[in-house]
Amino acid sequence: IFFGLAGETYSLKWVVTNGNCPEKSDTILVRFRQNPSISNAGQDLTGIETCGLTQIQLSAENPTIGTGTWSIVSGNSDFSNIHAPDAVISAIAGSTVVLLWTIENDSCMASSDQITVVFNQNPSPSNAGIDLTGLETCGITNIVLNANTPVVGNGLWTVENGTGGSFADESNPATVFEGIAGNTYSLRWTVSNAPCISSSDEVIVSFHHNPSFANAGADITYNGSTINLSAQSPVIGSGNWSILSGTGGSISNPADPMSSFSGLQGLSYQLLWTVSYAPCASNYDTVNVCFFVCGNSFTDYRDGRTYSSVQIGSQCWMGENLNIGNMIASNTNQLHNQIFEKYCYDGDTNQCNIWGGLYQWGEMVQYLNGASNAASWNPIPEGSIQGI
Repeated sequence: IFFGLAGETYSLKWVVTNGNCPEKSDTILVRFRQNPSISNAGQDLTGIETCGLTQIQLSAENPTIGTGTWSIVSGNSDFSNIHAPDAVISAIAGSTVVLLWTIENDSCMASSDQITVVFNQNPSPSNAGIDLTGLETCGITNIVLNANTPVVGNGLWTVENGTGGSFADESNPATVFEGIAGNTYSLRWTVSNAPCISSSDEVIVSFHHNPSFANAGADITYNGSTINLSAQSPVIGSGNWSILSGTGGSISNPADPMSSFSGLQGLSYQLLWTVSYAPCASNYDTVNVCFFVCGNSFTDYRDGRTYSSVQIGSQCWMGENLNIGNMIASNTNQLHNQIFEKYCYDGDTNQCNIWGGLYQWGEMVQYLNGASNAASWNPIPEGSIQGI
C-alpha cells in the first residue's frame, strides 16, 4: 500500500534484481486526485431585495478545490463572468431564473447547487385621482371614483377617514363610492405586487349639502317707510339680503332673515334673499316691497290688481275690498293648499270684481298657529300679522 498526499502526483519505480545480473525496473505514475469543494450557490433571491431590479450580484461560495461555473437551468439571463461566484446577472423585470453553480476538479464527480432568482417588479405608482370636494358633489351621496388602472399589481380601495362610506367594488379603480350627505372621506387607493412595497395615494371626497331653498316671504305693500322682512331662516347655509332695484333703501342686518328694511315712501323695491353654502350653487328668492303714501293707489304684486287707499285718523285703510284667489263653489270649504281661494256673490266673478272676494277664517289668516275654518288659532299671535 502506498500512501501519499491529496492532490500530489508520484512516480514510483519497481526494481527486480538477481545477484550480479543487471537489474530490471519499471515506473508508474500515481496521482491522488481531490474531489471538488462542495458547491453552495447561496440563498434564493426571491424577496424584496430584487424589487425593481433587472440585475443583481450573486453570492456563491468560492471553491477551495476546483473551478466553479454558472449555468442556466431555466429562464434567460446574462452573466458578467460565468466563473465568478459573485457574478452579476441581468434579466428582464418580472422574470424568474434558475441557476446552477457547478464546481469541477479534474475528472472527479462535480458538485453543484441551484439558486432561484426572481426579478420582482415594483407595483405601478398609485394615483387615486383628483380630490372631489367641489360643486360636483353637491346634493349627492354617491360618485364614481377615478383612480389609475395598475399595469403591475392589483389595486384596492379603503376608507381611511370618514364614517358610513362603502364601495360597490373595492378592487375597481372606477368604482362607485357611497357616503352620507355632509360627510368628508379620505379614500386610499393601494396598488400591491408582493413582496414589493405597495404604492398608495389618497383622494378626498366631500358630499356637500345643497343650501336650503330660499324663501324671501310674501310681497309687502306698506303705508310707511320701514318694515320687518320675513324670509325663511335656512337650515343649511346662510342667508343674505341685497337690494336688486329701488333707490334710497337700506337693510339693517343683511344676514338676518327678519331684518328691518327702510326705504323712501312712494317707491317700490325688489329685494333678493340669497341662501349660500359653499361650494354649492346658491338659492335665491325675491320679495317686492312697496312703501306707498296713504291716499295713493297701490298694486298687489301677486296678481297685479290695483287698490285705492284712504287715510282714516291715524290708520290707512284699503279703499276697496280684497279680491285675490280662485273662485270656488260656495258649498265647498276653502283649503290649506298653497292656493288662494275665494267665494263670490251668486258664484259670479263679476260680483267679486265689484265687491271683493269672500274668505273663510282659516284662509284669511293663512292657517297661522293652527287656525282652520272650524277653529281659532292657538296660541293667539302677538303684534301685527300678515294674513292673506
